[in-house]
Amino acid sequence: MYSSNSTSWKAAPLIVVFRSAKVRPAPRDGIRRTWVACLALSRSEGRQSRFLHNLSDNDGAAGTVVTRSVTSTLFLMLLNGKKILITGSSSGIGLGAGAACVRHGAQVVFASERALADCPEVSELLKQPGTHYIRADLSKPGEPQRLVGEAWDRLGRLDVLVNNVGAFREPAFLELNREQFDFIFGLNVWAALAASQEFARRGIAAGTGGRILFTTSLNGARSEPAHTLYDASKGAVNALTRQLAIELAPHGFTTAAIAPGLVETPLTDMGLRSEPATRQAILEQIPVRRISTVDDLAMWYVFLASDFASYATGTIINVDGGLDAQQMALRPIAASERNS
Repeated sequence: MYSSNSTSWKAAPLIVVFRSAKVRPAPRDGIRRTWVACLALSRSEGRQSRFLHNLSDNDGAAGTVVTRSVTSTLFLMLLNGKKILITGSSSGIGLGAGAACVRHGAQVVFASERALADCPEVSELLKQPGTHYIRADLSKPGEPQRLVGEAWDRLGRLDVLVNNVGAFREPAFLELNREQFDFIFGLNVWAALAASQEFARRGIAAGTGGRILFTTSLNGARSEPAHTLYDASKGAVNALTRQLAIELAPHGFTTAAIAPGLVETPLTDMGLRSEPATRQAILEQIPVRRISTVDDLAMWYVFLASDFASYATGTIINVDGGLDAQQMALRPIAASERNS
């Protein structure tokens, strides 16, 4: 389960390197200087340190190289001033993404169908300025639009909408019925479409544009047994990501989607904790030999919501430990093939 205590100040490593224009020294100095700055986000403490290295060329007269270093602290806020709504954010990926956005300076509206009293991690985050919680069941007609409208009113505007809410539990293909179809597609696809539509309408009226992010899945492009509706719905989310990039570009909107592989969240036990043999069988199919955590994904939402990712639109990013890169998880190599 996601724990706010274990992830509150963690961030994925980030290194930014830049070289400034050459600074002409005073005549007495006789040294041409180049400044290189490196920003490192500590994974364990979330601290960001800037290291300035004064790298100089030979001073000409003595033929020596002068190197000095200065260390200072810099807090890099990738989302400072951004106003973000994240659906399905009372636990799991949505909660982790929301917490990361708050750490990076965003004002965030968290939302789910649960009562706030049942969301202790969200309650803790609400102590931060500019954070809000709205209860909304997006499987019900009109709720996606109401949620976006209320979030917009609370924050004064929205810059980013993260369509994260979704469901995946379903019976085998031969047992599926229309009610199950309507529920999965209603929550995974229609809720995202309706929320995006309301967000776009308001953004167009305000002349602000915006950024629309989706949580899709590797299952949107790859199939898994007993996930007929889920896989098909995530394929539709992938198509929606690309379609809205084209439809809304003239109005100043961009889109992107994150496609995780298997992630450990409250919704995805499936024997991962209770059955060691099942867990090991799954691990052996993942090239990096571990199952993703919420922390592996959270900073992707921060980056894609930031201005640094503004030119990427219609993009679907796999964060899957290499699952999509392999053809077969396990394939014995016969001696004849090995020696050929």
